[in-house]
This record gives sequence, C-alpha cells and structure tokens, in this order.
Amino acid sequence: LTVAGPVEIKRSTAMVPRILIFAGGENTTAIEQAVREKLLKESFEQEGAYVKTVTSVEDFSIQALTGMFNTYVLFEINEMLDTVEVVRGGLARGHGVVVAGSGERSRAVAEALGFEFGPALSGNVPGITFSDKTGLGLSGSMPISGIALPPRKRGAQAVAVFPDGRPAVLLDVMDKGRIVVIPFSLTRSALNAGTTSPFSLLLRSAILATVPGQED
Repeated sequence: LTVAGPVEIKRSTAMVPRILIFAGGENTTAIEQAVREKLLKESFEQEGAYVKTVTSVEDFSIQALTGMFNTYVLFEINEMLDTVEVVRGGLARGHGVVVAGSGERSRAVAEALGFEFGPALSGNVPGITFSDKTGLGLSGSMPISGIALPPRKRGAQAVAVFPDGRPAVLLDVMDKGRIVVIPFSLTRSALNAGTTSPFSLLLRSAILATVPGQED
C-alpha cells in the first residue's frame, strides 16, 4: 500500500472568462434566430470559458447579481434594460461589458453608459476596417449590413472605422472595467454575408478585450 503525500493546491489568479449573454433578439424571424444562435455558439467554441445565455431582462438581472460572471454581453436586445445600474456596478468592480446592436434598446443602454451616436447609416452600408494596432487584435475589413450607428465618446478608442474615417466600433475604459460598443447588427450582417465566422470572431475578440485580467 502506497500513500501519496498531500496535494498542494494554489489559488490561481489567471483569467477565467465567465460570460453572461443577454440575447433578447432585435430580429425575430426563424432564420435570423438560427443565425444568431450559430454566431453565439461559434464565438466560444475554442475558448475555455463559462458561458450562460438568457433571453429576458429578469433572468439577466438575477444572474448578474449572483457574482458568478465577470463579463456581460448585451446582444441585440429587444427589451428595455432597466438594470443599467447592474452593468455599471460590474464596471466599477473591473468587469467587462459588450453592447452589440443598433436597435432602440441597445442604443439606450449604450447612451446610459455615456456613449452618443451620429445619424444612422442605412441602405448600402459600407464595410468597416480594423487596424492591427487596435485593442481587439484584428486587422483587415469586414462587410456589415442593416442600420449602423456611428458611435462617439470622449476618450474612447476607435477599434474599427468606416471608410470616411468615422468610428464604427469603440473600446472604452470605465471605472475599473472596459466596454466595447458594436452599434450594428452582427446577425443581419452574417445573414447577408452568408457566413457567421468573421462576425463570431469579432464578438469573441470584443469579449476577450473586456474580460478582467485577473480574478476578483
């Protein structure tokens, strides 16, 4: 009989993404819902992350208050988020936030967090361009579709721009946390492009750019 010595366990401070996604859905058709679900699933296939998706304001509020999550994703929501204070509280603790979508609810949340938007682009929306020097680690161009809202916020970093140089995606530091605002529909863009891959990559990169560097 051989008895091994005691196991030595050290508490890790390494980043463990614990992501809460509120995907209310600005779009409601069956095919758009399928594209959205595929896009969200692809975003985390290669990441060691704990991910939970909810579809109502109530569930988001309950889960956000559990303390289990360090990153919140508001993905093309179609309900009024009356718990912006929960998101602000997360930012104050150093948590990350991603707001994606150009609908009225997504815009209202971003505005409540200090962002402003120029007149909406519609019709034949131009693509956006990344620089490899941006905080998302992306480069090259990406087509987008649907309504796009040029964002602005003093001190925020433009990680992608429209052809005319106006910001298309913003990364900002708020309190101890970071937030990325993507003010156009990834779902609509993926549907029109016929592929979800580049858009799931954008979402994953945005989330990883806001995940805290170490555990609470």
